[in-house]
Amino acid sequence: MALAAAALVACSTASAVKPLPISQLTNDDQIFVQLREAARNNDAARAAQLASMIPGYPAPSYLEYFQLKPQLFDSGGHARVDAPVLAFLQKYDVRPLPTACATTI
Repeated sequence: MALAAAALVACSTASAVKPLPISQLTNDDQIFVQLREAARNNDAARAAQLASMIPGYPAPSYLEYFQLKPQLFDSGGHARVDAPVLAFLQKYDVRPLPTACATTI
C-alpha cells in the first residue's frame, strides 16, 4: 500500500508541474515535442525523421518508444507483438505503470 501511495503522489506531483512554452525549450526539446506529437498521431515516418534529428537526446528510451508507438497496432486495431516490440520491452525491462500514472503520460 505504501508503494501505491508513493506512486500516486509521484504521478499527481508530475501532473501539477506547468510545462514551459515551446518557445523557451531548446531546439532538441522542441524536436522531441514534435516527435511525441507524431507518435500520438501514429505518423511513423515523421517520428523516424524527427528521432534521427536528435540521436544524442538524453532520453533514448523515449526516442525509441515514440518511433515504435505508431507501429503498435495493425490497420484493424489489433496489437502487434513482433520482434521490435519484444526487443524494446526486454531492453528497457518494461513493466506496466499504475493506472493513475499511465493516464498522465
